Amino acid sequence: MKRNLVIVCFCIMTLAVTSCMKNSPSISFTPSSGAFTAQNASDLAPVSALAIQLDRLAKETVLPITPYINTTPSTIDIENRNESHEWFDRNIVIMELNLDTEGVFSQRMLVEAVDRMGRIDLRDDRIAYHVRSASPEEAVTIAGKIGQYINRRNINRLSESEKAAFKNFLKELQQDCGLTPDGIFGRKTADCMGRESSVIDIHGLTSKIVYPATPRHAAYVVPKTVVDKAPQTYYNGFDSLETVKQNAVEPKAFADMATEGTGFVAFVYFFDRVDPHKPLCLQIGCYQKKSSGTAGQQWHAAPGKWPVVVETFTIDKASKGSLYLNIFIKDGRSNRCISSHRLQ
Repeated sequence: MKRNLVIVCFCIMTLAVTSCMKNSPSISFTPSSGAFTAQNASDLAPVSALAIQLDRLAKETVLPITPYINTTPSTIDIENRNESHEWFDRNIVIMELNLDTEGVFSQRMLVEAVDRMGRIDLRDDRIAYHVRSASPEEAVTIAGKIGQYINRRNINRLSESEKAAFKNFLKELQQDCGLTPDGIFGRKTADCMGRESSVIDIHGLTSKIVYPATPRHAAYVVPKTVVDKAPQTYYNGFDSLETVKQNAVEPKAFADMATEGTGFVAFVYFFDRVDPHKPLCLQIGCYQKKSSGTAGQQWHAAPGKWPVVVETFTIDKASKGSLYLNIFIKDGRSNRCISSHRLQ
């Protein structure tokens, strides 16, 4: 019985990608009808689950992994790769998948990942790969690496039930390879594993940023006198988010403070990337979603970044009426209001 030992089979091996899916994201599948069907990551077909894992490994810059996973420098193209902090996959929508007559599996997916600050990395990812039997040279190399991973120290890290399952796995493998099925790992068993292992050839992997039409964001207003006491803690991008949230004023408090000449600072944090070709603008006015009132400057997001727009405004006259912070994004020649926040 032929076994597909893709990067071997147990989590004691640090290269395992098919059986150790930690922090599994929510998976949706889009059939030809265009409807979305929710599915657990553990219920996906192995080829589809492996495509997700390979995509994740590529973003973590750990590919290629010789001799298990082969790529070339031109194979992987990840737009605006950010390696400075950790991302966690939150949602994946599988848009297309196909297995051609030569055994090449391809998958297109919309991947939403988040970081600890709540910023969202939304991407259109595509991958094509092929799983094949190891060549004789690759089999020798794999056998040697397996011997390094499966040692007494790593085996002792397993629970008793895991040790028993691993021993049964070895017995079955040894039986198929014509070896004495004693469940003891040795050189001959490693050589058999090398011959029975599979190798992954990645034909292409691309990851392109998706800019949502209405980027998700949050807006806060802080009295200028508070900001001026410790400006370095407020004007520090997303690192200042928690401080700004803690000192933001609610509509009732704002109405009590909004006397003529009082200054405030508006902070708008964009959790989605914003298309750098579509400038942002904040406006303070008496009408919801209207462009009348005090208008700030146009802000262009840096390519691939999550902007934090900051505007200072002063109450020119006391008002008991409504006051709104309206946020606009420019679509072509027109400004579109993407949200309106009531200040009082």
